[in-house]
Amino acid sequence: MAEAILGGNTLARKPSRRSFNTSRTVAALTLPGLVQHPLVSPDDQVRILHVIKQSGTASLEEIIAALPGHPAPASAALALVQAGILEISEGLIDGDIQLTRPGFTPQAQQEITSEPPEPLKPSRTGTTMAMVRIEPDDWQPLIFAVAGERRSALKHEEALQQPGVYIGIRDRDVYVGMGEQVGVRVGKSVRLATPRPVDRIICIVDRSKRLGVKEARVLERLIAQAVQRNSGRRIEQSLPDGDGVSPEEYDSLRLFALRACLALRQSGELFAQLPAASLFSPPAERRPFQPVGQDARLFTMDAHGLRAHLAQEGDHWRLLPGSEVQVDVLPSAHSSARMKRAELLHSGGLRQTGGVLTLTQDMFFGSASSASHFVTGGKTRVDIWKPVKHPFEQRGPRT
Repeated sequence: MAEAILGGNTLARKPSRRSFNTSRTVAALTLPGLVQHPLVSPDDQVRILHVIKQSGTASLEEIIAALPGHPAPASAALALVQAGILEISEGLIDGDIQLTRPGFTPQAQQEITSEPPEPLKPSRTGTTMAMVRIEPDDWQPLIFAVAGERRSALKHEEALQQPGVYIGIRDRDVYVGMGEQVGVRVGKSVRLATPRPVDRIICIVDRSKRLGVKEARVLERLIAQAVQRNSGRRIEQSLPDGDGVSPEEYDSLRLFALRACLALRQSGELFAQLPAASLFSPPAERRPFQPVGQDARLFTMDAHGLRAHLAQEGDHWRLLPGSEVQVDVLPSAHSSARMKRAELLHSGGLRQTGGVLTLTQDMFFGSASSASHFVTGGKTRVDIWKPVKHPFEQRGPRT
């Protein structure tokens, strides 16, 4: 077999009846970098080097296959070795012996180590000819579930010595909380032990330990919202406030919470009585617009480059659709201002319109100052809302 391979054209098959002139009448070219050998034409040299270009090495059999019709392809490859263009590994020269190009970085390695090219600018149609590699942020929940009487064991679980969320289930009641070291928090929680121990405890953390305290607070709110809406159980406490995160961070945490809830449903721990599709609804639902009643008092804000309208209806204050909201939130603002922005952008309750956000649904507040805090992203004067004298004759908010 080795002889057949080195013979080039008689690889374990019937010999060809064609005859070849081994002198290969090729026009003589004398150029730098071009091997001068009767069996190696410029085309042969280029083909051989191309085979090696991809991975930096090639077997003699692979090179032979790249030179169909050549009278002595193995000899042509060995001629490049003799000329110093290629190197050959030690041992018996057969079809498996490896040839390499000294000092050459293979093409595949160049693609890994070289700097990525600048992406092409989008054309007028919004398309680009550059291939873009997109790697989603792959947060993966890690979940522990134990009987209530074994909760003290969780404080010794190494994976739970990080920020996370816990769920305590007692009959039809559920308590959702968070801890900076969630395993320790669960082990010491009085709330989970009184008036009697919970029946079941669930702890949720990130497998890669990337959840910080801020993210855990947002996750606590997301899990509480999911339980409140989809489990058929009652939340023992008021809805957690969450924390200030960007819309992009919120989207990632929303997906993380969804994965955790789906895993709990599949395991039968929670949400098992409802269809999985119910978990996909955004936590911040879009509320249908309700007409402003004749008895409502209307107020308007035209400050900070924003225009917004507010209706007082009894003890409730309703921020009306079309009201403009500041994009950025001041560092001194309450975290709920940023939290609500992220939720509403996720659900479509807010949309970007130029340099502001525009509200597309009703929002309810306990006071006028809470509404102005949300609109401006910080503290404001008490008199920033101006009463509208003739509410049903005024021009509405900009849209």
